[in-house]
Amino acid sequence: MLLLEEKEKQSTSCTTLIEYNDFFVDDYRSSFCYREKLTIKEQVDYMSDEKGIKFNITNKKDAMNFLSNNNYFFKLKSYAKAYHKKDGKYTDLEFAYLIELSVLDSLFRKEILKLVVDIEHFLKVKLLKDLTNNECEDGYGIITELFEKDSNFKDRFIKNNIGTDNYKKINNNYYTNSLSNSIDINKPISIWKVIELISFSELVKLIEFYYEKYQNEHMNKITECLFSVRQIRNAAAHNNCLLNNIGYTKPSPIKPTHRLLSELSKIKGVSSYVKRKRMSNQVIHDFVSVLYVFDNIVTSEKVKHYTYNNLKDNFSQRLYKHIDYFEKNADVYSNLNFLKKVLDTYCG
Repeated sequence: MLLLEEKEKQSTSCTTLIEYNDFFVDDYRSSFCYREKLTIKEQVDYMSDEKGIKFNITNKKDAMNFLSNNNYFFKLKSYAKAYHKKDGKYTDLEFAYLIELSVLDSLFRKEILKLVVDIEHFLKVKLLKDLTNNECEDGYGIITELFEKDSNFKDRFIKNNIGTDNYKKINNNYYTNSLSNSIDINKPISIWKVIELISFSELVKLIEFYYEKYQNEHMNKITECLFSVRQIRNAAAHNNCLLNNIGYTKPSPIKPTHRLLSELSKIKGVSSYVKRKRMSNQVIHDFVSVLYVFDNIVTSEKVKHYTYNNLKDNFSQRLYKHIDYFEKNADVYSNLNFLKKVLDTYCG
């Protein structure tokens, strides 16, 4: 339970708290409110009695077991936002639908991370290949220029990997210490060392910097999608929910590039209008960006074959196991179907 002072501090934001997660019981007392902690059984009863969630496919006993051992209330609830309410209760929402979305989401995140690991590796392969063949670059100058142009990039690199007289380095990593300890900040630093120590987000900045200086048509179509790749990669890496937004109908602020829309011409039997509509969902947009970048940056056919086969076996086929659950929810059903068509196009 919250202390009285904490309750009073939260009183001004009670409405926001309720709107954000109305599966918690909100108890108004004088000038403050707090959210009462519920037991697993109380959570299930509350979903059934107060929120209208049905337990016809998954009974309450199995639901309690799922919430005790497989997932937790707050996270599972986020998948309900794809469903409409009437008089404060969800319509046509089974607890089993929430389970299915959470399971698909877990598989989805894992497959995204596998794809991005390969993307990261082959981005490095491409960058270092082009730099090696570039007579204007020695491997040191490009990093010196980047540090001069982006002082924040330089400061983060030093703080994370080298440290100063005033503070120790942040990343005291057993697997990279020998490399980071070999760097002398008073001397030029090579791209070969930097590329092994920076994060994916910093790698994207380095790649954008290099190919802004040395224009490359092939890389232009890739770099314009890397923001979306980074966004969904970070969400997946932090185990954030993704498919809780699969039924989201408001257009994404990110507009598909012309190249990305052209890529979707490979998908047969879907009109251009429907493709644009589906791509207005940011989850779909960002995942298509991942597949597009993967397909265009990975130069090993064996890696592509292996990855697409795994994606097909581990996620694409599983996607349709309970697709009938979502037939009454047009937005979720249509977006999942489109996602399956995209996967079939790439994975065969």
